[in-house]
This record gives sequence, structure tokens and C-alpha cells, in this order.
Amino acid sequence: MSRSGYWPSAWPVECGGNHRSKTAPTAGLDLAPTDRLVATTRHTGRWPVMFVQRDPGELYLHGTSGPHDADVAGWVERVDPISLRPLAVSGPLPAGDHEWCGSMAVHRNGDLYVVNGSFLHRLGKDCSVKAEVKLPVDHAHNGLLILDDGTIITKDIRLGDVPSTLTVLDPELAVVASVELPEASMGRLAAATDGRPDRGPGGADAHCSLYVPGKTSVFRYRWDGTGLHRDDGWSPSYRQPDGGGLAWDVTVGDDRVWLMDNGNIPGIEARFSQVPTLRSSTPTPSRTLTTPTPWTTPVRAHGFAIDDPNDVIRLTPTEHPSGWVIAPPLVHEDIVVTWDTGNTGIAAFDVSGGRGGDMLWFQPFRPSMQPLLYPDTAELVINDFRMLDENETSDDLVVLDIRTGRMKARVPTGASRLNGMFLCPGWDRDLYYCSSGTVARIQAESLTGG
Repeated sequence: MSRSGYWPSAWPVECGGNHRSKTAPTAGLDLAPTDRLVATTRHTGRWPVMFVQRDPGELYLHGTSGPHDADVAGWVERVDPISLRPLAVSGPLPAGDHEWCGSMAVHRNGDLYVVNGSFLHRLGKDCSVKAEVKLPVDHAHNGLLILDDGTIITKDIRLGDVPSTLTVLDPELAVVASVELPEASMGRLAAATDGRPDRGPGGADAHCSLYVPGKTSVFRYRWDGTGLHRDDGWSPSYRQPDGGGLAWDVTVGDDRVWLMDNGNIPGIEARFSQVPTLRSSTPTPSRTLTTPTPWTTPVRAHGFAIDDPNDVIRLTPTEHPSGWVIAPPLVHEDIVVTWDTGNTGIAAFDVSGGRGGDMLWFQPFRPSMQPLLYPDTAELVINDFRMLDENETSDDLVVLDIRTGRMKARVPTGASRLNGMFLCPGWDRDLYYCSSGTVARIQAESLTGG
């Protein structure tokens, strides 16, 4: 996967790159039976969304306002990678009164680009604002990718009948292209380089394919360095005749585009039922998990072949009805990890056989967030949201062997909110966690002191 548009760090953008593989290119935690995980927790009172890396030791945190903030605004901090205390701060970043989890990425020019609400900001490494632009679509945006030729692409999040728009900008924040999608799009887009020999500005490969989840189908657009062009021959439907909900993000893996359905739970629908979007609040944990869904179908993961939209694999992690999720699956070397947050359960499937998948393992955990995989140690990191009693909750991180499902470690993060946010690898057998109101550093330590 090419990342030539990004700063040469291990994690310059959410999910690690444009495929959204959530796969760390760094050494894993390498947990032994004599090791444990330790959490350093910081409560922010706001909505942290993601960490990204720049140079070694340069860790940046992006988020938006919290339920007690008077105004809606984004923010960026450079934080100490050990204590998580702020070393530099951006100050409030206008969001157009749209409160939603945006995105941040480190461009190959060294600057940070942040989309939040209906604004895009360019920041220096000291978190100072270099440029600001109000995006053409006055709505909340989610997801920001940097393409190989250095251009920046983002999209507004929609659930209703108003179509979403893809907006492409240059590094100076000038809009260079836009296209209205056939449908509203709730999830974040992914991109894959086409590998064609044509070159764009600066000699970079300007050709790539963008994959965008709509209300019923997944759409493919080609970027040729100057414009976006829809591929009318590739738009497979993931909505089934028996119903089901909308998809969140797509991920590209093993020559397929993957997503999970049943994402527009009532809380999400309520938030986007008005413009600007409904402000965040602190829900009762038990109510979050028991609110009825408008569908009765189980969660399904769908994998569409890149070269044949009619070649599809569908996987069901549990057979329980009315399942739901708020994050996409993880795909790595013919293993697909999928789950059901609403009913509890995470499963891995071997899809090397083609149209069907054999379940490799199942665990009775309740994941909700974007996972992280260390391929060199086969360690899958994901959360397990637990109800300790009717009013007390704990969001734990668990480390599983992706091949067997065996749990290698568990640690409470100090967070108590169900979340769909992002993990980020660290530099020394550690990683970083985000949830509403809380961030944490998770460190592997030896119990023997060796």
C-alpha cells in the first residue's frame, strides 16, 4: 500500500493508511505469559478522536468539543508520548457548529491537516494554524485522506435523503474538484492506488480508486489528478431484501472492499435528524445498549471483489437478530475479523476458499471501536465494553491472537463510554487509545522485572 502522500511515519493517518487496514508496520507488543498491560489514563472532558505520529516521539491528538463546552470547536494537541500531557495546543478550531468526529493526517510536507465539522485546517508541527477554509458543503465531515499526489479528499456524513459530496483540495486548501454522490454516505471512504504509469503534479502517481459506502451500495470513483470519475460498472449493493441498516467505513484488503451493515442505530439517527447536528450528551450506559433497532437482521460483513462486483462474500459473526456495529471489520491475509456490538460477540473467518468463510474462532466480547493489528506477532487489539452493573461500565482493551482467538492480555483503559474511535501504535511496546472524554497509553510490562 503506497503512502507517498504522507509524512514517513508509522501512523500518519487514521487506520494507518488509505486502505484503512488498521495494520501496524511496527513491532508488536510481543506479550509473554509473564507480561501485563498497564494503562496511563488522562480524562479530557472533551471528545478525543485519534492520535497520529509524525517524527519519532512526536504524537498528536485531535478531537472536538465535549457535552459541557459552550461552543462547538475542534482542537489539536501535541502530547508527551509517556504522560499524555499537552506540550502544544492549537486553540479552538471553527467547526461551523457541526459537532462530529473528524480526522487528522500528517502530509508529506510536514504539516497537519484537520477536518472538523465544515472546516479544514492546516497546522504546523507546533499546532499553530497556517490556513483555514470553510468547505463548500455546510455539514459535518468525517474522514480525510491524502492521495499519492498530495491532494486531500474529504466527505460530508449523511444518513437521510440528501446526497453526500466528495471534495478534493490541494495542500494550499484550494478546492480543485468535487462530485455529488448518488446517495447519502454515512461511513468513511478508502482509497487504493491503481498503479497506472501516468504521472500527476510533481511526478507522483495521480491515479487511484476511491471506495465510498452509500445508503444501499458501495461506489467507486477514479481520481486522475484533475477530476473524479464514477465507475458505473462497479456499484454493488450491500443492503439485502430482508432489510438491515447502513454501513460505516469501508476497508480494502485481499483484493476486496469490505464493510459491515447495521450502523445507523437510533442515537446516530437522532444526532443527524437536525442541522447542525445534535450536540453530544452523556447517555445512560444500559440505555445505549438496549435501545431497539429499526431492523431485526443480524450484523453481516460484506466483501466485494475489486475486479468483479458480483463476486461477494458475506459473513455473520452471530446469528442474533437486531445486531449493530459502529466500526468496520479488520482484514488481513484471508482472515476477516467481524463482530456484533449490540448482541456481544467477535469472530474471525478464513475466507481463502472464496465465496464462503470458515469461522476460526469466537469470543464473547463486546467490541465497538476501530481495532489494531500487529502482523509480526499476530496480536489483535480491540476493546471489550463491559457492564459492571446497571450504571457502571468499563471499556477494556484485550489483546487476542488473530489466528486462534486466544486472549493474551486485558487491561481497563479508565474509560467508561462506548466508543467507535481509533487506536494508534506507539514506539516501545505501547499503543494509544481514544474514547469520549478519555485517552490512554497502554504499555506492555514484564511481571518479572526482566
